[in-house]
Amino acid sequence: MNRLRWTLVILVGLASITAASKDGFGAPTASSGAPSPIGFIPAPLEADRSAVPEPLRALMNAAERIRQLRFRHRLVTKPLTDGTLRQLLESERREQARRYEASEKVLQLLGLLEARQSLWPLLEALYREQVVGVYDPRTHALFWRQGTLGSTERLIIVHELSHALVDQNFDLATYLYGREVQQDGEARMARQAVAEGDATLVMLQYQMEAMGLDTASLADLLEAQPEALDSLLEAFTDFPVGDARYPPWLVRLFVAPYIDGLRLVLAAFRRSGWAGVNDLYRRPPADTSQLLHPDRYFQDRPGRPVPSPTLPAGKVLDRDRVGELSWLIWLSHFTDRPTAERAADGWDGDTSVLVQTGPQAWHWQAVTRWHSETDAQEFEQAVRQAMARRAQSDRLVTVRWAVHRTGRTVSLWVSTP
Repeated sequence: MNRLRWTLVILVGLASITAASKDGFGAPTASSGAPSPIGFIPAPLEADRSAVPEPLRALMNAAERIRQLRFRHRLVTKPLTDGTLRQLLESERREQARRYEASEKVLQLLGLLEARQSLWPLLEALYREQVVGVYDPRTHALFWRQGTLGSTERLIIVHELSHALVDQNFDLATYLYGREVQQDGEARMARQAVAEGDATLVMLQYQMEAMGLDTASLADLLEAQPEALDSLLEAFTDFPVGDARYPPWLVRLFVAPYIDGLRLVLAAFRRSGWAGVNDLYRRPPADTSQLLHPDRYFQDRPGRPVPSPTLPAGKVLDRDRVGELSWLIWLSHFTDRPTAERAADGWDGDTSVLVQTGPQAWHWQAVTRWHSETDAQEFEQAVRQAMARRAQSDRLVTVRWAVHRTGRTVSLWVSTP
């Protein structure tokens, strides 16, 4: 992903927040319940850093101080080359091959991918965009492009080092790839967002310190001006302008862990500082609805289980949840943002199944549950609007579809003819 450019977007957003704030980044207000992130200064661990390249050592110290965690083991660092990146991506593709294939079929049926368009080349192109560094929790190694580290490159490395810190303290590999989330893409997306939102907050605080700004009121300021996160999200989604490789829905999906994850992480930080963020690893969010609406996480209101629908004859290729965020992204693609947000907001659970019904025939069906009948009606209307808009394109897979509502339950199926 183009983290260099996306980082600059974040910094522009922070500058806008600063200008919009009457108090700027001053001392925390009296209502702030979060302790200052400054003040945790770990003792030097020279033995642990003896094998770490010199340019990374100061960044490790900064990440520890800001995140208030310690590196428990020696950090493994490896050079990131084009060949190494290619190997990492190929490993990801092989490990998740079935999931990517199933997702591609569903995206084609829903109209987000064109008839002859493939998912993995789009993802691979995004991953390859100016990657400065990446932490792999499965190998517990930081891959980084060695050489002179400018200010933006240091930001990215601090972001990745915060992943390493969390991994050494909370076992990030199990958190992201463990058995609990292997068959639950919705839960996996929510957990990924926690990790990325956490690292993004560390990165923001590091940059503010470099700019000579007080970081103690960062969480208060962002929560007081929630439109700032919306502005960042819009700026992220606009990247890259005019590049047909990256449809807006894919970019929105890509940046979701950073922005939507930051919403929940900030809410946890305001309540209990970094200890509250740590609790997100001990009690992970259950779904993306708890990212979009952090109060639902703290009120312990996850989406409810929904029974699987009656299916046509064929081979079941995938069972998963869709989740509020994915519904929001799909509806935004075919309607408008206010309509999509209103329609997705009342999500209370869902289930979906992809079935191969013939050599070149597929059927996808989802059953959704909503908080109220009004929420269900709004979702049903938005789905009808989206599918009608989908039918206007001659570059998409031709499908049959139907949507049906009974009380607070809405069912949608989409099939190839």
